[in-house]
Order: sequence, then structure tokens, then C-alpha cells
Amino acid sequence: MTSRAFYLLAALVFLLPNGVIALSSPHPEHPRPQFFREKWLNLKIAEKLVSLASTRANFVPGAIWPDNQGVHINAHGGGIIHTNGRYYWFGEYKTGGPEGNTAMVGVSCYSSENLYEWKNEGIVLSVSDDTTSVIRKSCVIERPKVIFNKATGKFVMWFHHELFGQGYRAAMSGIAVADAVTGPYTYIRSIRPNAGSWPINVQETHKRAVPASTKAHYGGGPGGGGIQHLGTVERTGKSLSRNR
Repeated sequence: MTSRAFYLLAALVFLLPNGVIALSSPHPEHPRPQFFREKWLNLKIAEKLVSLASTRANFVPGAIWPDNQGVHINAHGGGIIHTNGRYYWFGEYKTGGPEGNTAMVGVSCYSSENLYEWKNEGIVLSVSDDTTSVIRKSCVIERPKVIFNKATGKFVMWFHHELFGQGYRAAMSGIAVADAVTGPYTYIRSIRPNAGSWPINVQETHKRAVPASTKAHYGGGPGGGGIQHLGTVERTGKSLSRNR
């Protein structure tokens, strides 16, 4: 018998008319307070057993992984932070169709105590309908990561940001902050930290130009967008475009 079946069977036993704890029935004209306390206890135990039966103990890579609402988790390029006894998973909220590769909604968040069952905390950073905003719909927001700043008491979200329609030419690091881990997050600005300087762990091989044939083969086409996400660079003349 599986653990799920055991818990469900045990819950059924506690919901039977005489239950397990309530061993005797009261006189119909003189109900005993203890009887009702016992039946209430049986009900609470049954609720706990049903909860244990529904607890997910695994997940299957490649299969649908539903949240607490039964909807497939939508948090791509995610990052997880652990705070206050819970895990919080932030990721890109993807939509269908060609526009799904851009940010049409924003950054989603899910929380969990066990890394198997996830509660949908909603959209914590929304893109703007204002076409003049740098985080307008159809810009690119990828790989959000949240950290806690002890000095300010704020949660800080960092993400890869590309301005609308400009691709990696306008690649930057976006910053948003919130008072609570589940937001809402307020967009602050996008920057290019240490512009012109390579990170200390970058090797010489990473700085070389990527041949067009390599981009076409591994990068999903002539543009090679996919391979640029792996930290490669494209050299044009003397200019360098760093991709992280």
C-alpha cells in the first residue's frame, strides 16, 4: 500500500460514524459535550491525514508540474531564495506564440516549504503598458534573481534586460526592489556594471569571436541568439558586446 493510500484510508476511518476516538454515542436527549469534542478531533485528524495524502513527494522532469491551483508552473529561467522558512522561485512568465520570447506579463513567483509543492504568489514585477517605459510590454526580461539586502531591509531583484526591439545591443542588468519577498517589486533602473571590464573569471577563449557557422549550428539560426546566452561575445571591429 502506498503512503497516499494509507493516509486516505486512515482519514476514512476517522470519519466513520463512531470514529476511532469517539467510541460511544450519546443519549439522544442528553448529548455529551465530550462527544462533540471527540467528533471535532476526529474531523481535524482526518483533515490532516488528507493533507498528508495530497503532499507531493516527487516531480517528473519533462512532465506537467502543477502549482497549488492545478496550473502548470510558469517561471522560466528561474532563481530561488530561501527566507522565513520558505523557498521562493522567481522566473519569467511565458506566453504562447512568437511574442512569448519577450516579456508580455512580467516576473512570476511561487513559494514552497518542500520544493515539491508550489503556491502561486502571482506576478511580482509587471511590465508596463506605457510604450515610453523601458520595461514596456515586449521588452526582454530574463533570469530574475532575488537577494535580501540587510543594510536596507529590502529584497532586490536583478534580471537580464533588453530594451524593446533592440536585442543584445541594449543588454543591461535590471534592478527592482520590494519590502516583501513576494513584492510587488518596483523597477529602479537598468545598468551596465563595470562597463568595459571583463569579469575576473572570464577566460581568453570566451572573448574570441564566434564564427557565423557556429552560431548557425548551435544558436538556433543565423542570428545565433541562443549561443550568445551561453556567455559568448561577438566582436565587430574594435567594439565588444559582452553577454552574460
